[in-house]
Amino acid sequence: MYCHRNQLAEELRKSFLGPATQPSRQFPSLSEDVAVVEVASSTEAVSGIAYGKALDIRPSVAMRKIPIKKRGSKIVRLVDPFRKREIQVESGLEESWALVLIANSNLREIREQQQPNKVPGSYINHYFVDFITTDRDGYRTAYEVKYAEDVKKNSAKILDRLKCLARDAGDKFANEYKILTEQHLSLVTIKNAELIVDCGCDADLNGQNVVRQAIIDQADGFITASRIAAEVGLGKRGIRATFALIQSGLLKRPRGIPLDQNTILKIENT
Repeated sequence: MYCHRNQLAEELRKSFLGPATQPSRQFPSLSEDVAVVEVASSTEAVSGIAYGKALDIRPSVAMRKIPIKKRGSKIVRLVDPFRKREIQVESGLEESWALVLIANSNLREIREQQQPNKVPGSYINHYFVDFITTDRDGYRTAYEVKYAEDVKKNSAKILDRLKCLARDAGDKFANEYKILTEQHLSLVTIKNAELIVDCGCDADLNGQNVVRQAIIDQADGFITASRIAAEVGLGKRGIRATFALIQSGLLKRPRGIPLDQNTILKIENT
């Protein structure tokens, strides 16, 4: 399975194709060498085209084998190019949320299918949370991903389960316990996250460094990917490097607006 696997992301990328412009000032030249992103796993490898060196992707940290069992179920192995880890999910909804979490610049770590330490006689001994995330400040959140219809039908059972988890596992496992449904997502949010992750899979660290320096040199605090790409003379490659840098927190995109080469991005952390 390739990082550039989604037709929707490919359609978005087509709009970025065009002749590269000459840089307005001198930047380091970059190699166009192609490398492969590989997952260090005993099972099927996940690979994708990348610029520069190959990424060393660590195996999934899931603590249980994922079964295919019900509506919307499927096993998908995603690459998190920013934290350099494989993430396994078991439904289309989990896949969408995993992409959004991967693209989130505030998250230091994402772990899927995690189980707290066993407590004698507790229900949590048989329970796995879908995701547990750690923010950059160390705050941990445990998530259960459910379709809204299932939450409505089984709300009492699901809430009791989370209350039991919070009581018995406590802050040692997570500081907060939440439910994620499709109602918390929008198509724009998913598309934007998908594009950011896809661009991150390029592993174009050289391109990102050139773009980063050009962004830092900006005076007005706002840029577009097309403007930066034109300035450094990298064309489509510069646009994709700019999108990948959104995950670093260097750039902030507006909420609810589809991400493209002309989207105005705010420079955050320089």
